[in-house]
Amino acid sequence: MCSGDYVEYEMDLKFKGGVNNSVRLVPSAPEGFPLSYSSGKGSFCRSEGQLSAKGYNGGGCTFRAPDGYTNEVRQTLWYLADNYGGKPLRGQTMTFDLYTGNDADGWAKYSSVELEPVTVISMTYAEASVDTDDGYVLEWGKDAKTLEGTLNIHADPIRPKASQTAKGLSNRSIGWSGTLDLSAFPTGTYLKGAYGGKTFRPADGKLHLDSATDGTSFRIVLPTPKACGDGEHPNGRPDSCIEGNGRLSYTLHMDFDKGSPAYPDGTPATPVTNDGSELGTGKGEDYDTGSVGFIGYYGDDLSGRAGCSNNNWGVVHVTRRDIPDGKIFRKLLQTSKAEGQTIFEDGYTTFGKGDGERTLNYKYTGKGYILAEKVAAGTEIRVRLQINAKEVAGCRESGCKLTFYDSFDYTNKFLPSKGVVIRNGDRTYTDGVKVAWTEVPAVQGDDDKEPDTWHFNSTPEDEMPVDWSDGMPTEADVEEADDMSVKASYEITPEQAASDDPWEAVFYVRMQEGTNYSQDHMLGVVETKDGNAVRGNYSGAVDGVSVLPMYATASESVSVTDAQGGYRSAARPGDTLEYGLSSNVKNVKVYEGFKARFTACADPWLTGFRLPEYETDEWDMTALDKSKAVENGCAVGSTPLLFDHKGKATCTEMSLSLYWTAKVSNFANASRTISSPARIETSIPASHGLKADKAVSEWSSDPAPVESRLGTEGILTSASGSVTRAGAGADGLRYEWNIYNNLTGLAGEVSTVIKLPSNDDSKLANGGKGPDGTWNGYDRGGSKFTDYVLAGEPRLDDADTITSQGEQAAAWLGGGDWDTGDRLAKAFDARFAATFANGGGDQSKVGLADLVPLSREIASRGEDASLAMMVRNIAVHAKAGEDVSGDVAVLSYWIPELPGMKPDDMLEGWRGHADETCEYIRFLQDLGLQAEGSVETLDAADMD
Repeated sequence: MCSGDYVEYEMDLKFKGGVNNSVRLVPSAPEGFPLSYSSGKGSFCRSEGQLSAKGYNGGGCTFRAPDGYTNEVRQTLWYLADNYGGKPLRGQTMTFDLYTGNDADGWAKYSSVELEPVTVISMTYAEASVDTDDGYVLEWGKDAKTLEGTLNIHADPIRPKASQTAKGLSNRSIGWSGTLDLSAFPTGTYLKGAYGGKTFRPADGKLHLDSATDGTSFRIVLPTPKACGDGEHPNGRPDSCIEGNGRLSYTLHMDFDKGSPAYPDGTPATPVTNDGSELGTGKGEDYDTGSVGFIGYYGDDLSGRAGCSNNNWGVVHVTRRDIPDGKIFRKLLQTSKAEGQTIFEDGYTTFGKGDGERTLNYKYTGKGYILAEKVAAGTEIRVRLQINAKEVAGCRESGCKLTFYDSFDYTNKFLPSKGVVIRNGDRTYTDGVKVAWTEVPAVQGDDDKEPDTWHFNSTPEDEMPVDWSDGMPTEADVEEADDMSVKASYEITPEQAASDDPWEAVFYVRMQEGTNYSQDHMLGVVETKDGNAVRGNYSGAVDGVSVLPMYATASESVSVTDAQGGYRSAARPGDTLEYGLSSNVKNVKVYEGFKARFTACADPWLTGFRLPEYETDEWDMTALDKSKAVENGCAVGSTPLLFDHKGKATCTEMSLSLYWTAKVSNFANASRTISSPARIETSIPASHGLKADKAVSEWSSDPAPVESRLGTEGILTSASGSVTRAGAGADGLRYEWNIYNNLTGLAGEVSTVIKLPSNDDSKLANGGKGPDGTWNGYDRGGSKFTDYVLAGEPRLDDADTITSQGEQAAAWLGGGDWDTGDRLAKAFDARFAATFANGGGDQSKVGLADLVPLSREIASRGEDASLAMMVRNIAVHAKAGEDVSGDVAVLSYWIPELPGMKPDDMLEGWRGHADETCEYIRFLQDLGLQAEGSVETLDAADMD
């Protein structure tokens, strides 16, 4: 086998009678064994029925079974092949030792088994490289003495490009050694270990490093470059200082030693170069290490990053960004807002529709861009360009001219109808305001102080003049322009310049459709009477959000647990399936009235559906009748489960989740998996200018396999919560039991006895052992159930305790699952109370004709109670010698057209109900009643 392959072993463990069936299985592997146990493929230490399993000492397992236990279990072990330096390892095997005993008395070796041997092979191609995380830029700071970058040096397995798989190739850790060249970095640069903090200082700019002793991850510590103005580099060295809004780049490279990379035992990786050297060693940064016939272990390209084709080279970038302080020049963006609405509703999108205003927060991150708040497409944005004239001495002395520039791209459209005004505090000025516009971005960044020129982004050196048009643009001008710039000028007196309030140019734009990040650049110019000018930039930003249809995804996962709460990889009758449903709902545009409903189609092999108590604060569960399956998108025979979300939405993107559980019925077998697909439906109402919207996800399903096995199993579990104190009227304790048999040739009955506690043990029979020593027949706690059902079509009755006569009658008639609070059960409690009392509580004494009103009620509710179950119950009473003359009347109310009809007449109206109709006719024939036609006619018809 190749490294990366799995080998599968099957283990048979047989128990035959005996006492103290406790065994321990312990693996024993030799030093350097190249197979590792893979629990991810499935654990061999699994409980099965009455056989419990518990992990021991990392790799072993202790199995315990009750006295007299006779069974055979088969479990699977998976091992993953590793490699050890590319040398074929033949005859690899290990031993499993079986011990008997217990922890108190000790364990004795019983037997051993040796695994069949395997041979493991692998190749050892490898390549070393450096990684300086080129996407990360060091930000210059005037107060920082040093800056720290990242350096990772690693060696990784590689494979030929022609290879379609990584199996058979080395997957072990690989060491390296070599010389790192830092001579291009400023004097004083050194490395320190990323984890241990050990320092490595270069000699003449070079360091020799070894992964075995020095590690593989480092921090590059370099002195902070000095700040300088444009063109002020001393001695003509551009890397000696950093200009305002400038950038410096430093390169490094690594030459690996001959025989490196190598494996821990010293075996060199298989060379991929003619001279046996590492791929990029001794070559310049432009040599493309990805040009050879190899790729990474996982298929990635071997070319370098950060603009260096050689992956032995790396680059560290340092940038300086002078962030405006807003003392003189500043830009504000505002929208309307409304309590309880989302950004998509008109209280946020339109001024005058809300109950207030919001100022959009945005800030520089220090990485060259701005973090901004979300704004929906179509939103009106008020732009306020501010100049604090009081901070300019020439303005206070003799007055000045204020000019406001702003540029924005296609993501925002200027609104000419709202005009441009100048404001100072609560005063507004329109006379004397001069406005101009152009179709190009006149201000192209926070360092652009020349609004009369512009350039294409790709050719910043190719400056072109800006053609300003006086006056306001028209709606047509705005519609045609992709980019636009607006400027407004106004002259103020010294008295006006002394105002504590900033002077503002105010206008409006509208956010356009599309998910767009928009950063608009402002330039303010203050021209004083002495001819001097003060200029400053500031930017604003918004994060545009499209008004998109609501979208929802659904995901389902399932886990299987046994009666003791242990997890299984496959289900068995009586097990519990826990389904986890989750959804991501996007573009929730309205909070109030938001609705979400998960629909799960419970598999016909499931019963006893439950929503855990911790989910009931957020979700309601409704289990519909199987007759509602198709109309709810489920397969015929499934039980639709509806989970409705309570409350309103809280954000525009909702993450919803819940868990529900069900029991696996005794009819489940390995002929197919259990599948309960689920989806989610979400909706919002029309609100504040928005149309109603809804979304339906795709179906998601996580099938649960069913184990195939022979044998008899039984479980008894408490179905109650923790009960520490019993009070008057308390529900008390409740138990559930499930018994499964898949053997033939057995006879007898199954008895389940629950021993209840007594406050006076002297009253317990037979010295506390029960009347016959086994508690059989114990009248204070005994319960006997001798009914059984053969595997066929599932009878998925919920075995809850029946607590009212109405429920008893409903369950007796229809075999349904009726909750304690069911309306039908309550309605018939009074009706049947007297009848049951007269019969001493014996349901067999109830005349079937008395159930006619009940059948009417069921029919009026549209319940799809099983006709076959109904007939079966009537047959039981008929065979007991009771008068069943009322049965025809009951069934007539249930199916008025059925009695007296010929089978041929039934075909059209009862297509899909062949089994029920056949059983009804057989029943009438058994009773000697008239049944026109023959069962064979129905059997031959294509009714399904």
